[in-house]
Amino acid sequence: MINIIERFNLAWGAAVMGTGVLTILTSQAGGAFVPVAVVLFGINTLLLAYALLCWAPMWFVAPKKIQSIVNDASKLVFLPTVPIGVVVYASSLMSLRGRYFHGLSPLFPAILWLTASVVLIALAVHFFDRMFASPAIEIQHSTFGWLIPPVALLVIPLGAPAVVGAFSPKFAEVLILVSLAIWGAGFFAYLFVNAAITHRYFFHEMPVNQMTPMVWVGLGPLGAGAAGLLSIAQTADHMPGLGGIGNTGYFLAVLIWGFGFIWYLVSLVLTTRKAIFERIPYTMGFWAFTFPLGAFTLATKLLALRTGIAALDVLFWILFVNLWAFWLLTAFRTGKFVVKGS
Repeated sequence: MINIIERFNLAWGAAVMGTGVLTILTSQAGGAFVPVAVVLFGINTLLLAYALLCWAPMWFVAPKKIQSIVNDASKLVFLPTVPIGVVVYASSLMSLRGRYFHGLSPLFPAILWLTASVVLIALAVHFFDRMFASPAIEIQHSTFGWLIPPVALLVIPLGAPAVVGAFSPKFAEVLILVSLAIWGAGFFAYLFVNAAITHRYFFHEMPVNQMTPMVWVGLGPLGAGAAGLLSIAQTADHMPGLGGIGNTGYFLAVLIWGFGFIWYLVSLVLTTRKAIFERIPYTMGFWAFTFPLGAFTLATKLLALRTGIAALDVLFWILFVNLWAFWLLTAFRTGKFVVKGS
């Protein structure tokens, strides 16, 4: 068991994230897509079980592995992926609960969300502490993977509206308000960290080709940020004490979504060019293709529902197909990776 934990790749958390957001979107597509979402949910349950059974004991039985992660900026940023996966999993469970899990108490996914949120806040603080204190951080270490800790904070409010119904109305208001504050922490952290990363991409050499999927992580804070604001705004509209938040949230979400659309096009162009003229070797980092695009697709869906603009609905389906293509490609390559015992 210890040997399995020592070999555990933190990117499995990203697989849970990507499969979880695809489950949510597929269930929301309705009709014949819903049974497919149930299959995805089953796959993701197995992925999450494996990730948790390795990630949680790792802190207690694999001190050398933890030390190597903490001292390596390229590995440190992946620590939050498993608890982020828990938050996304809780949201996907709630999206299917009304149709398939009637007897499930909403308190279960709410506790999952709350526990994972506390862990994510602690890991975000730890990330900034290590980045400030470590003397070994160089500009060449920076990639868009550094945005995972800010994404962790932005995913908390994204999952909040799905679970607050498990609590009393007053406590639900507190949770939404706290989630909005955490959203602010995550978004400003994104701005600061993204500035350091883009400085490297503008003025220094690009990362090696196998790091190409990481550029999609730049879409993660924008997609999760816009989707989280839209979800919170919709929930706040029905809460007497938070009525003024709704319109402001919608306004900011549209601005963030706009930048996300440009980032989606940039990521698509960069990845296509690399795939055609060079080669992108497979790594577990391929899962970076999935969750960021999924979060942006979710934001597009929520915006289409809010505005009723048909063009946004068309764009949602284009993004949805793109996400499925990325997920199938990555799942297939990962399956080969596992079968070979790599």
